Amino acid sequence: MRVNRPFRAYWTGQTISLFGDQIALLAIPLLAVLTLHADAREMGFLAAVELAPSLFFAVHLGAWADRRRSRRAILIAADLGRAALLFTVPVAALFGVLTIQILYVVAFLTGTLGVFFMVAEQTVFTSLVPPRDYIEANSLFSFVLPKPLRASGQRRYDGTILERLAVLENSSSGEYTQSIANDIRATMQSHAGVFRTSKLLSEGVDKVKELSERVKHVHLKDKSKVFNTAKVEALELANLIEVARATMISAEARKESRGAHAHSDFEVRDDDNWMKHTLWFSEGDKLDYKPVHMTPLTVESVPPKARTF
Repeated sequence: MRVNRPFRAYWTGQTISLFGDQIALLAIPLLAVLTLHADAREMGFLAAVELAPSLFFAVHLGAWADRRRSRRAILIAADLGRAALLFTVPVAALFGVLTIQILYVVAFLTGTLGVFFMVAEQTVFTSLVPPRDYIEANSLFSFVLPKPLRASGQRRYDGTILERLAVLENSSSGEYTQSIANDIRATMQSHAGVFRTSKLLSEGVDKVKELSERVKHVHLKDKSKVFNTAKVEALELANLIEVARATMISAEARKESRGAHAHSDFEVRDDDNWMKHTLWFSEGDKLDYKPVHMTPLTVESVPPKARTF
């Protein structure tokens, strides 16, 4: 990132902007309390008007910004506008005309410009930084230098998040997210309900493995960069199928009944063999177990007892 001059300029501007944000975050409430002697009701209203733009305008401004050619201009205009608004506060105080109502207006307008800045920021970031450098670039905004990716697991990052994003961006055909998500939901409801049998669970394992293959071929029609909920849902689908596989495969292996795992073929709870936690591993759907700790540090242990009704 040191040789990426446009990113360095962007990072410098962002750092200055963040510094200004933190000053405003502290200065406006302190002025309200120490100079204008605002009470609890007025302070609550001040916080509300500052956050209101995110609630009311974020989605609409996101759609608007996504259609603008120069989002960098939005960032610059938003920062300059916020600086000008904040400058009016000490000027008003200097001339003795500062009131809580002026702070309300400044807080609302700076919050609105902050939403403009937020919706344009990520698109500018992705236009300046290649996908392979996302982790390093993002870490610089947290003032944390990343370890070399090869040493700390580059394969994990590139092989999951970034690779999944690249696949979605380049997809030209395949199934829609919602179609697969509906089938996952139906499979889990039919084969992993509270009351289970060996046959149901075995069939469920086969079905979730088939669904896992379908997830790899999701097609994303909307490839926009800002407020793309379809992309979020497509990424969440990969997490959803992992949870489904973990649940179904772990349940199929547990040959007993316990709690919400009411197994009709193994109706008795088996504490001798199954008083243990299941650990599922995505690679190869491997299972492992760890014991249940029966010796609490601060209270008496409650011995296991069969549940009766």
